[in-house]
Amino acid sequence: MGLVLISSGVLPEERAHTFIYATNDVAQRGIDIAQQDPRVRQIFDDAIARKGTVTIAAVQPTVMVDRHTGESSYSSAGQVVITSNWQTIGGTAYSEPQSFAAVADRSLESHQQLWHVLVDVDNGQVTQINQQANGVLSDTIILRLYVLR
Repeated sequence: MGLVLISSGVLPEERAHTFIYATNDVAQRGIDIAQQDPRVRQIFDDAIARKGTVTIAAVQPTVMVDRHTGESSYSSAGQVVITSNWQTIGGTAYSEPQSFAAVADRSLESHQQLWHVLVDVDNGQVTQINQQANGVLSDTIILRLYVLR
């Protein structure tokens, strides 16, 4: 069963529309550890500056519970996946809805950045951060009006 957390606007990174979830309580510790790392804090600061949306998902470790004793076991290796998404129209951040007429014939770029943060949940430290290449989709917004007859 997954643990779902919705942003409350309390932490600075949550001003960037942040969605946080963990697959279990041990994975949640991975999120808590990652949020204290200065490199991860920089990821959040960059997302705020771009007016982006951030998803933080703690996907490891998997917790096994012995059916007979109720004892749990898990690897200390946790993984937190951070995704940052942002859009620009005409080279400026697009964070508020606008009418099609206001954005017609302007360039649109949609960006996605992804990081895999490896965490040692038992020792309370980030061991590695792997950044993936920035994905970018770009096009021109075309406004077309159709008359139905």
